Amino acid sequence: MKLYYRGVSYEYDPSKVETRKGRQPFKQLRGSGHAYNLIYRRATYRIDPNAKQSEVPVQPVAYRLVYRGIAYFVNKTPQGKVSVVIQPASTSKFIISEDKYHNASKTRDEFLCDLNLLGLWSQCGSNWSSTVKGEIQSATNEPIVQEEPNLTNKVILFGAFTVLSLVFTATWMQAPKIHQAMKEVGKTSIEQLMLSSY
Repeated sequence: MKLYYRGVSYEYDPSKVETRKGRQPFKQLRGSGHAYNLIYRRATYRIDPNAKQSEVPVQPVAYRLVYRGIAYFVNKTPQGKVSVVIQPASTSKFIISEDKYHNASKTRDEFLCDLNLLGLWSQCGSNWSSTVKGEIQSATNEPIVQEEPNLTNKVILFGAFTVLSLVFTATWMQAPKIHQAMKEVGKTSIEQLMLSSY
């Protein structure tokens, strides 16, 4: 059978394909080169293909998962199977039970002012900003540059200062002409000069 790939023809005979059971399709070649460095996220790792790798026994990992303020502890095997799930003995103090807090017995304002709910809301969002900034900084390995919050105020102030300086400059440049016009008319103030022209 002829196979064509990118303009090149190949002869392929499926009867001559060797099949060996127990053979690994990809075998790592030992002693196939010198040690080299790999750089990943600005960290250098030394790779030596000639070194014999020993298998490290992997212990089961325990995870602490938090969902809606309740912590769950899960033990997982190295294959990813859940072996034991341990739920906490006591529930969170922020969980609202239906018999204690009933919606019909409170107005909306009273419900929002409940101290347990306020504590829950402040606990949920208290570390959000620092957590996100920490994740961004660890992902990029660059310091976070904080913008000044009053940039708009500075732009407005600069614009007002520019307008005032232009008005002052225009008045200053026209001052001799205004003074000369007042002398010619014989008026002593700008108001009299303006009123006499109408």
